[in-house]
Amino acid sequence: IYRQLYFRNKLLHTIWELNAVTLSAQILTLPVILFYFHQFPNLFLFTNFIAVPVSGFILYGELLLLIVCKIPVLNMYTGKLTSFLISQMNGVIERTDRLPFAITDTIQVSLWQTILLYITIAYLAWWLMQKKSNSLLRALSSLAVYVCLGSIHTIQQKKQHKLVVYNIPKHTAIDVIEGTAFRFIGDSVLLEKNFLQNFHLQPSRVLHGVKMAGILPNTIINRHLVVTGHSSVLLIDHSFILHPSAARIPVDIIIIRGNPKIYLTQLAAVFNCKQYIVDSSNPLWKIRYWKKDADNLHLRHHSIPEQGAFEMAL
Repeated sequence: IYRQLYFRNKLLHTIWELNAVTLSAQILTLPVILFYFHQFPNLFLFTNFIAVPVSGFILYGELLLLIVCKIPVLNMYTGKLTSFLISQMNGVIERTDRLPFAITDTIQVSLWQTILLYITIAYLAWWLMQKKSNSLLRALSSLAVYVCLGSIHTIQQKKQHKLVVYNIPKHTAIDVIEGTAFRFIGDSVLLEKNFLQNFHLQPSRVLHGVKMAGILPNTIINRHLVVTGHSSVLLIDHSFILHPSAARIPVDIIIIRGNPKIYLTQLAAVFNCKQYIVDSSNPLWKIRYWKKDADNLHLRHHSIPEQGAFEMAL
């Protein structure tokens, strides 16, 4: 990359030298970044233009600190200078990261797409070094297959209609997914705490390629009911009032949350349900009690704290 451009001006030559290092590092790590972190740093040239030279000074400072560590005063000022450089470099990166356009996130790349990106990079590098046109053709072919796989995945995402019940201890967290949009049902604290969202919820949302929406066109959602064209989900909590019914009401899923004072025998008498879900907002002792009732009544059941998250097509 460095040899592709030449500048007679010494300043421009130095700037290009730094950017060549940044570009080469970013290109080689790009597939792994997309695969593991699902995001791309849009301002990497700007941050690395500062981070690359400063990190060099930091490295020299740390090596010097190892040499002068037993020399009073000198070791203190060397440590302070190195610490200052580290804090300044991190400060620039953190402030840049807070800019609204700094990162493109929720990028979903499969393992095969990651491999194809590395094949593309390898052929492009060979083309740049050897100037052989067949290497460029192979690189473009690999890139075309990568785009096709991504297009197929995008088409599949637009057709998806799912229910996801997450396993977050002592919390209710449910995503109703339709196409590339979702509605969240659960504890409001999960909307406020970024750590819980990023750790428990965001990976699934990135996988499904969805973003929060105000409404879902083909899904009706209220406090106790989720209805689609093919499925119905009933949400049972402490505010739910069970009314007797002359005939059992068909429902596909019943989700029990928030530790309600209710018995499965009561629910089974009113509803003809295919699957019972007990989420992590209920205490374990009560979940085990409900499971015994479900086994006695021959009801299908899934315990989120014990069996993990639940997902099904709606």
